[in-house]
Amino acid sequence: MGRTEGANTDNYGIYTEIRSPSGRGTIFGIYAKAEGNSSSEVYVGYFAGRVGIGSDPSNHYIFPDSRGSEGR
Repeated sequence: MGRTEGANTDNYGIYTEIRSPSGRGTIFGIYAKAEGNSSSEVYVGYFAGRVGIGSDPSNHYIFPDSRGSEGR
């Protein structure tokens, strides 16, 4: 993993693309598992910055910066 400063293009720490229309079974772009005991703070992922999820850049959801109130 490198460091990129001042670039005018897209930059990825990790980029995964699976393109197999004949693929069978469960296909994961990224799979992560984290285990620990009850006194551990265990995270399968931690993101410091904006997080978006979706099918492509024009159809996505950006998670809010804060957690919001309980039950939301």
